[in-house]
Amino acid sequence: MTTKKTTSGTSKSNAKSPVKNTKGKSVAKKPVKKKGKPRGGNNILLKENNLIGEPGSYTKLMKKNTAIYNLQATQPVDLHDYESIRTRIIDYFNICAENDTTSTITGIALALGMSRQTLWEIAHDKSTGKYVLPKNCTDLIKNMYFYQDTLWEDLMTTGTIHPTAGIFIGRNHFKYQDKIEHVVVAKTNTEDINAEEIKDRYLSDKAENKIIDVDVAD
Repeated sequence: MTTKKTTSGTSKSNAKSPVKNTKGKSVAKKPVKKKGKPRGGNNILLKENNLIGEPGSYTKLMKKNTAIYNLQATQPVDLHDYESIRTRIIDYFNICAENDTTSTITGIALALGMSRQTLWEIAHDKSTGKYVLPKNCTDLIKNMYFYQDTLWEDLMTTGTIHPTAGIFIGRNHFKYQDKIEHVVVAKTNTEDINAEEIKDRYLSDKAENKIIDVDVAD
């Protein structure tokens, strides 16, 4: 006698079965988190994030700075002569225009034969020694410095320079600040109270808080 082994058919659903945990309960799948940029992905030092990427950009900067250095080395400016300073500032701006680059505080200081710290001191009436200049010369440098401040705002609002670099320049050269100040005002008691009133208040409060023991008869 031959016996046949039969198996019961099972229907398959086109829908995917839900994921089950160890206890047999259905658990919804967690969405897959999209992978973003790695740490440091916005670093302006990386080549792909560098805003100066056109061929020849660095050559223009080198030519500009070399021309400024040679100008000051061969024709030192007289800082006590108004016309000498004015001519040197105009020459500097012309060199920047010829090389299609922006002017900078440090570049102007180089053209005038001083450090950027000394230039800042002159523009803010903090210069000493040989850098105490005649008033007309000081005013000329102040106007040039404020011109650079205006140019910096234009570069920032038009997105010409990287925000990180722009913020650094604004804080260090033009003393811009981004901070929240908390003002604490001490409240003084203007009520006129003499020593006797204070004593009466103290004794009154002490009497109200006194605990009185009362014996209760059984």
